[in-house]
Amino acid sequence: MISPLAKSTIWVLRFFQWSFAVIIMAVTAYFIHQFRSFGSHGPREAVVPLIFSILAIIFTTFSIIGLYFLSFSMQLLSTLLDIILWVGYLASAGLLRRNYHVRGRNNLLWQKLYYGRTSVGQRPRGSSNNALVKLLAALVVIQVIFFFFTMILQLWVAKKNRDQQRLSGTTKRFSRSTAGSEVTPMADTGGVHHV
Repeated sequence: MISPLAKSTIWVLRFFQWSFAVIIMAVTAYFIHQFRSFGSHGPREAVVPLIFSILAIIFTTFSIIGLYFLSFSMQLLSTLLDIILWVGYLASAGLLRRNYHVRGRNNLLWQKLYYGRTSVGQRPRGSSNNALVKLLAALVVIQVIFFFFTMILQLWVAKKNRDQQRLSGTTKRFSRSTAGSEVTPMADTGGVHHV
């Protein structure tokens, strides 16, 4: 049986993954909306995290449900989905590599937003966009870490579940094969008996 601590840990991590995916989706959708307001397409730094956050909401919901249907194939599928999302968020972190500066003016996404808005005469919203860029970068890194941990935990749970199924399957086969083979004593006649 899988320990309640392991299930609780996975559930808590999944809850935070889902919550952070919703926040990342909202922030990146807001950025894309801002870029479109001054006639530009959303940059890859916003589009890729948006795509993987939408997928994370769907896949994480599936994985939370799959946690309670402890079949080996469901756990393996959850692990595969974690690998996909982990790679996606890793790619997003790579695209956001120029946005990890403490000073907001050095962050490339902030610069694109600031100068794009001022070029068409809109108010730049510098401080709020600076905070959102930092939030986006931080949450993407946190998602990379969380999906790595749930990937490992989910694989461990799948292995434990498979081992448990094998053990219970072996026990059932053993009990069925020995159930009908009862030994009945024979009377001793002093001769040799052939079996």
